[in-house]
This record gives sequence, C-alpha cells and structure tokens, in this order.
Amino acid sequence: AETGVRSFWICAGKGFCLESETHYNFTESLHVFHVTPKTGPISGGTEIDVTCNFPIGDNAFCFFGDQAAMISPKAGFSGQIGSCTSPPYSNDSDQFAVVDLSVSLGHYHSQEVFHFRYHPIVEISAVSMMENAS
Repeated sequence: AETGVRSFWICAGKGFCLESETHYNFTESLHVFHVTPKTGPISGGTEIDVTCNFPIGDNAFCFFGDQAAMISPKAGFSGQIGSCTSPPYSNDSDQFAVVDLSVSLGHYHSQEVFHFRYHPIVEISAVSMMENAS
C-alpha cells in the first residue's frame, strides 16, 4: 500500500493559479485465485479451500450468498491459503441450488465471485451385485 500527498496546480486564464494538494492511499485489490470444491450437500459442512493474494487474518470470511463463514488459515501452508465451512442451505428445498461465493478480508472484498452448488443428500439404502449377463 502506498500513502502520500501530491501537489497540483489549478490555473484559470493568465496568471491566476492556485496550488492545492490531495491525500491518497492506494491499496492492492484482493484477488481470489482458487476456491475448491465448488459443490457440497445442502446440509452444509463442506470444507472449502481458498487461495488469495492477501494473508488470511482474523477478519476473513467466505460469503455463501448472504451467509458468512469464517476463514481459518491452513496449517502448514503460506498465510494466503485458508479454509471455510459451507453453511447449511437456508432454503427448505431439498433440490439443487447455486449461490454466489465471495471472499472478504477485513475491508477488502474480492472482485471474483464463484458459484457454489448445493446438492441434495443422497441416501443409499442397499447395494447388490448384478450377475454378468452374457
């Protein structure tokens, strides 16, 4: 981030000029490079890995639509990789649903928006072997 003061001149006509200054604070934008997986059950609980260009600190969140989930730094990786857990899908539907997934670190918000797909929970009640039909 760069902070400073720049002077500039405003001139109107001949010989009438004013000097002024402006304060600026340039900051790098948050970019999310990778989010995986991008699907999970409507019951929630899927661990999502997030890779971005900022160190993941205390005030980092994944947003699944309007539901926030805290991002924790992943142990053993650089500070720019973390994980969050998908919340349960808030609609009572047991169908597929797609929500926008974005990331916020403090007052920085990612420009990238990913799509997270919730899927119904499938219960397998029996498994049987089929004979080979010749």
